[in-house]
Amino acid sequence: MRLLPIIGPVYAIFKMLMGELVIFGVFFFMQQFIFSVFGSLLFHDVVNYSSLTESMLTIFKASAGVFSNEQLVNSREGAGWGYVFMLTYMLLSFILIVNLLVG
Repeated sequence: MRLLPIIGPVYAIFKMLMGELVIFGVFFFMQQFIFSVFGSLLFHDVVNYSSLTESMLTIFKASAGVFSNEQLVNSREGAGWGYVFMLTYMLLSFILIVNLLVG
C-alpha cells in the first residue's frame, strides 16, 4: 500500500509537535498538582478541597470551565483567599494554554 504524498509532511510536523506536547503536559501537570496541594491546605473545610484527590479533580474541572467557586469564596477558612486563589489559577492556566497555542 502506498502512502499519500501529503502524509509524509503531516507526520513530520506531528513528530516535531510531540516533544512540545510532552513539555506542555509536564508543565500542566505541575501546575495542577501545585494548585491542588495549596487548595487542599488552604481550604480543607470545603467539600471540593477536603482531600488531595478531590482537590485535583476540582482544579481539573476549573481548567475545563465546569466549576463554580461559590463554596470556595464563601468558606470561613482562608477568607478572602478564595478569589486570589482562583484568579491566580485561572490566569496561569490561561497563560499556559495560550503559550501552547502560540508555540
